[in-house]
Amino acid sequence: MTVEATQRGMQPSYEPSTWVARTASRWRDSERSSRRGSPTFRRCSRAGTSLLTSTESEPAISAGVSGAIASAFDLRIPVVVRSAAEIATIASSNPFLALGAKPDATTLHVAFLLERPRAADLQGLDPDRSAPDACLVSGRDVYLNYPNGSARTRLTLGYLERSLGVQGTARNWRTVLRIASLLDR
Repeated sequence: MTVEATQRGMQPSYEPSTWVARTASRWRDSERSSRRGSPTFRRCSRAGTSLLTSTESEPAISAGVSGAIASAFDLRIPVVVRSAAEIATIASSNPFLALGAKPDATTLHVAFLLERPRAADLQGLDPDRSAPDACLVSGRDVYLNYPNGSARTRLTLGYLERSLGVQGTARNWRTVLRIASLLDR
């Protein structure tokens, strides 16, 4: 399974490829000791996005990479994992594009949540919080549209996490499309 893993708030002080190599090495070593398959990291962006191939389950990948980050940097950072198929669906199904929004990295974003929010928590989202900004929740993902840009929105990842009770990470539309294209190779 090829997946996209994102780490919220992880900005290494050195080149991302070095970070990936160190993190992958620690995770591979721990997997070898438990006789599991070894993940293969393909790419990493400065935004904290890693592409990897692994036979592990999504929770195992998340826990493994998160544990490697904790071991290497003493940081407790959640790792969000999506399969290549999920990323392809997200990239091809943005509801704001169907409503006429332009495919622009400054206006469209996607928040990837660790898990699906509870139905009761969805009711806590205020649709008028930051008009004309809007969000649409689809399973574990939140599509965001900031017609005037994301700089002054009050519809932030922090707000979504507090309202939905689920941690996540967000990427602009250009990054989502780039990830989809890399996974399509």
